[in-house]
Amino acid sequence: MLEESFKEYMQLFGMYSCVQSYLESFNLKDLLTELRINNLEGYLDQARHFSLKEAKKRDEILFRYFGPEGIERIVNSVLESIILPSDTGLLDILDVGAGTGLLTSKIVDRIKSHLPNASFFAMDLTPEMLKVLASKRRDIVPIVGIIEKIRESVLYSSRFFALPDKFDVIISILTLHHVTDVEKALSSLRESVKPSGRVIVVDLCKHEFDEFREEMGDIHLGFDPAEFQKLAVNYFSQILIEKMQGICCTSSGRSVELFKAVLTP
Repeated sequence: MLEESFKEYMQLFGMYSCVQSYLESFNLKDLLTELRINNLEGYLDQARHFSLKEAKKRDEILFRYFGPEGIERIVNSVLESIILPSDTGLLDILDVGAGTGLLTSKIVDRIKSHLPNASFFAMDLTPEMLKVLASKRRDIVPIVGIIEKIRESVLYSSRFFALPDKFDVIISILTLHHVTDVEKALSSLRESVKPSGRVIVVDLCKHEFDEFREEMGDIHLGFDPAEFQKLAVNYFSQILIEKMQGICCTSSGRSVELFKAVLTP
């Protein structure tokens, strides 16, 4: 038993060292160039914005916007939509746009208590964000990449360590309003989830706070749930969208509702 625990520890330590080296040496421009991103400078500017303004205080920002209760309600709502197998089989779960992993970590902790063999992955455009996540967690594998090209991003990082081809569950929380082409993101989510899996999206409802573009690097001022459904139906066979009652961003007296979309291939 002790020998098995030691082997497991050494495997985790080796993986952690590999991940640290990966993040420290990662060249974002090389990745985006290989992915043939059209607006290369735009993506690099976005990464710089989050590196300079949010990477070291992302968790604090989320708590300030939603409060501890709001954070827990977001986590609980996501967990309600994840179907866990009844046995202790393997499950690969990816959080796209995970940032520094505040929400990811809470979700992982809850799932691991029921499914210890599950594997967890966190993708973000900003290596600095993922460095913060990696300093907190060794059980969440960071992947530098973009939501519009998830599979290509995974394939690129597979050169550094083994990664799944597709995932059982993909989560995207408060990410799509940072994306220029939402339809490309939905197409990418669809091709990256297993046929038997599901995608869970949480994002802002449509609002009028234009200052969010400068303050938080937002591209879209939220989404009308009905309009979002019209986009999603082109990529998913089953779509369930609901407003998340009582959960909103109340920073500086500005209140924005959230919605959750559960998408099945």
